[in-house]
Amino acid sequence: MSGQLALGLSEVLVAAAVWESLPPERQREVTIQLAWLLARLMEAERDE
Repeated sequence: MSGQLALGLSEVLVAAAVWESLPPERQREVTIQLAWLLARLMEAERDE
């Protein structure tokens, strides 16, 4: 399994392997949550 090989090589590759193993609907859900978090962080930065 490529994820196991990646574990010894780089954390970035491990994250990519985990992401690719998620079902598309879960990837979409995580992407939306990250977008909301980024929007909130940008709004907080703008208000300072």
